[in-house]
Amino acid sequence: MKSDGNGFQLADISGKTAGKFRSQPVFPQNGDALSFRVFCASNKLMFAVLGGFTMLAYGFKMFNYAPFIDTGAFINNPDIYDGWFGINRYGAVFTKWVFGLLRPEPASVYMVSAGMLLVGGAVWNWLFCRLRRGERTPFWQNWIFPCLFVTAPCLFEILHFECLTFEIAFGLLLLGFALTLLSGWVTDGGSNLRPGLAVLLFVWIFSIYQAFVPLAFAGILACFILICRFLGERENQTPKGLAVQILLRFAAPYMMGFLIYNLAGWLVRLILRIPAGGYTDSMVMWKVRPFIACVLSVGKYILDVLTGQGSLYNMIFPLSVLCLLAFALKKSLKGNKTAYCPWIWLAVLALCASPFLLPFLLGGALMARAQLTLPFVAAFGFYLFAAEVTTFFKKQYAPAVLLAVCMFLSFRQGTVVSRLAYTDDMVYQQEVMLTTQITNRIGELGLGQIPSEPVVTVGTITPILTRSMVTGDTTPGSHYEWDWQSEGGTAGRVRELWGMQGIFYTTPGTEQIRRSAVLAAGLPVWPADGSVALIEGIIIVNLGEQ
Repeated sequence: MKSDGNGFQLADISGKTAGKFRSQPVFPQNGDALSFRVFCASNKLMFAVLGGFTMLAYGFKMFNYAPFIDTGAFINNPDIYDGWFGINRYGAVFTKWVFGLLRPEPASVYMVSAGMLLVGGAVWNWLFCRLRRGERTPFWQNWIFPCLFVTAPCLFEILHFECLTFEIAFGLLLLGFALTLLSGWVTDGGSNLRPGLAVLLFVWIFSIYQAFVPLAFAGILACFILICRFLGERENQTPKGLAVQILLRFAAPYMMGFLIYNLAGWLVRLILRIPAGGYTDSMVMWKVRPFIACVLSVGKYILDVLTGQGSLYNMIFPLSVLCLLAFALKKSLKGNKTAYCPWIWLAVLALCASPFLLPFLLGGALMARAQLTLPFVAAFGFYLFAAEVTTFFKKQYAPAVLLAVCMFLSFRQGTVVSRLAYTDDMVYQQEVMLTTQITNRIGELGLGQIPSEPVVTVGTITPILTRSMVTGDTTPGSHYEWDWQSEGGTAGRVRELWGMQGIFYTTPGTEQIRRSAVLAAGLPVWPADGSVALIEGIIIVNLGEQ
């Protein structure tokens, strides 16, 4: 048998196997583990290229640690995980327990997560190659998807929250394995062990972070498109109605995993006697805003994404949508049209719309840190287009141009992510300097090295941005600015920051925080003399609204 370029043997779907999608395996007969090893051995250059882009995007963050929002809460508050149980993130807690990360060690988390992204990129490529049976795959095609996905700025928005950095990278790896198990069962049949394991993995993945639910949906659509692409080229050898069977085989474990995920969350809260949290429910705007306002908000968000507004969104996604539509159109042309063409169109349109499922459900713009689906669709669209270019154009210049474009886009994205990491670091340096100045002022009050009086910061200080720094959804996120418009203001976030630096003052009560907001109105604004004062037994730091 011939090789497809990835170390896998090409399938023979002729003869007695005709009419079945369970032909001779595309892979060696020694099982999936050996097949993955063979794939990796045949794509060593992919790891080098992907490793280079991973270092471009996250190298600065890996070697210049700057703690971000929430990290201090997880370091200093052992009860913080009760909140995660309340919003069905028990899988994230379980993952931390398995890997010994319940007490966070955030400094090395980016190094480990970079390795997870590297292996995860290989797993996803392996999955796609499994579904491109009998097709020769040039080695460079396996660079496109992982490089575009790993360097996506949206992905950084969740990865720079150290409390979830490792869990998100691990979840991406698990999802690749889950879809590999599921697609193997869908295409090859066999034991129900594989879909059973896929369901369990879905439960684990969904309970790490809710944004994995639409990402898994998009992943299933991508697998379905590749399967229909394969079947369409061999239509005379496959039975009618096979597309419906494939969809149902994908949908059943996915829905079962989602139902078990919610049921398990309810049981966990019941056993631990923890009430359901309102964090995710508070994001649903349909309940609190007029219908037209929600529609306009969703429409504006879609427009911002499609036009590449800001540093987090670019033209890769809209170009990817054009690639996906061009693929579907090519399959509709005379000479290429098959019974699978309507299914391909349905899956392509659903895949293009999948990044906007959560905004529609929430009734408003989606935070970039919850947008895992967008970079996936953007990367897969280019990957699929590259597969078609290779088969359509006989000359090598067209694939070479496409590869150059994809690598250039990955480079551009990687530099944006690196600048976001640089911005985090610069903001943290400003926070350290400000903390030193404030604690020195507190010391000048003559109340001892560690005063017994509680300390409350009132107001906010916005970080100073240079031309080399960029703004994202949560970047630049300063503890002296985060939550300042909430009832407690910045006081809680500043205590988190100080706690990470080993500075522990007496924690103020709720009434003391409210009273401080009133008393601060009569104080000068930082850094003027008198902006740090002891009033009514409370040390007040009036940051103002700078």
